[in-house]
Amino acid sequence: MESYDRCAWYHLSSLDNDLMTFVKYLSCSLNKVIDSFNFNYDNHENLSGDKLIDSIANEFLIYLSQFSEYKISILLDDFQEISNDEVFEFLTILIRNTSDNIRLLMATKGSFPKFLARFIMNGIAVTINDKQLAFNRDDIMRILQNVRAVDDINLCADLILDYTEGWPAGVIAIALP
Repeated sequence: MESYDRCAWYHLSSLDNDLMTFVKYLSCSLNKVIDSFNFNYDNHENLSGDKLIDSIANEFLIYLSQFSEYKISILLDDFQEISNDEVFEFLTILIRNTSDNIRLLMATKGSFPKFLARFIMNGIAVTINDKQLAFNRDDIMRILQNVRAVDDINLCADLILDYTEGWPAGVIAIALP
């Protein structure tokens, strides 16, 4: 798997269901990993509807393309908070037209957003669920062998797995001395 050297993390909330707010904070997230990233979205204030979405998405793509020397992951965390069709359409344009140096990641509690279905069906997007991310018993035993001396590693691994359901943050928090 190819390594991406920059990761812009955008923790979403229900307040981000406005396209201009979304673009503003997406830009701020990118600015944290690329100092010179400063997308100007102000000249779109007089537009609305499809014209606004197309205009701002295309200008955003053009601006983003100036940073082709970086491999950038953009993580949209808590994506279940977004329900705005304009934001979905903006992201659809980004997904269809973003260059290979950009990877969009959407983390959601629950099912994936419906607008992604066409991308998943065409193999452009993949979904990873909590079961695929969880550590299994063998993973936990390897972690324990490397970070902690315990009397009964099998029992300890079973207890940690039962308590955390394999969730990585919980496993690590308990396993570390």
